[in-house]
Amino acid sequence: MLQDQKKTNLYLNRINHILDYIEQNLEKDLSLEKLSQIVHTSPFHFHRIFSLTCGETPYQLVLRKRLEKAASTIMKERRRLISEISMQYGFDNAASFSRAFKRHYHFSASSLQADPVVNSIGSYEKKARIAKRTLPSRGIFVTVRL
Repeated sequence: MLQDQKKTNLYLNRINHILDYIEQNLEKDLSLEKLSQIVHTSPFHFHRIFSLTCGETPYQLVLRKRLEKAASTIMKERRRLISEISMQYGFDNAASFSRAFKRHYHFSASSLQADPVVNSIGSYEKKARIAKRTLPSRGIFVTVRL
C-alpha cells in the first residue's frame, strides 16, 4: 500500500513537472518523445499515465494551451498578423491554425481579431484551472494543475 502511494506521488510530481514545462515552452518542440525524455519514461508509458491523470492526451493539452495563448495574443495585439501568431505557437501554417482554432472556439481567429468584445473568451485562457481527477483503478483523488 505504501509502495503504491509512493508510485502515485512520483507520477503526480512528474505530471506537474511536465505541465509546468509545457506552460513555459509552448513555442518549442513539445513532441511526445521530447516530453517523455524530460520525465525519464518511455513515450508509451508517459502517454498512458498522462492521459489517465489529466483526462486528455499530451497532444490535446499542448494544442489547447497553444490555442489559448494564441487567442490571448490575438486579443492583445490586434494589428499583428494571424499567420505570424500561428507560427509563434508552433503551427505549421495559418490554415492548420485556423482550422484548429475554429474547432476549439467555434468561431474564427479573424473574427476574434476584428471584434474581441463580441467573441471574448473571457478569463478561460488567463487563469490556471484546478481539476480533481480520479485515478480509475485506485479511486484516489488527486489535484492536477491544468
